[in-house]
Amino acid sequence: MILALLLAALWLVFGASNVGGHSSSSGATPAPATLTRADSGKTVSIPRSAEAELRLPHGWRQPALRGTSVELTPIAYFADPGFDAWRVEPVRKGLTAITSRGPSGRRFRVTVRVP
Repeated sequence: MILALLLAALWLVFGASNVGGHSSSSGATPAPATLTRADSGKTVSIPRSAEAELRLPHGWRQPALRGTSVELTPIAYFADPGFDAWRVEPVRKGLTAITSRGPSGRRFRVTVRVP
């Protein structure tokens, strides 16, 4: 846990400037380091040199991908943080929609653009 916090702090200091890049004519905005339900409906940009974290409350379905520009890797925490999380790793140029469904039929969708 301490190592994870230290790595996160180092990433924020040295790597956060790589997240998202610049807004482009495609309408994609730079991705925040953490994607949440509040980002649903957005298109975000993540360069291949960066990554982001997706967090959804417990009870939401495993996110599905439509596209091949990113991969999701589940993040296992030692202690329950109150949400489920996945590492969003850009792997190739393109667009990928990340979708999920929550309680009461709520929907989550973020489109990730990898320039």
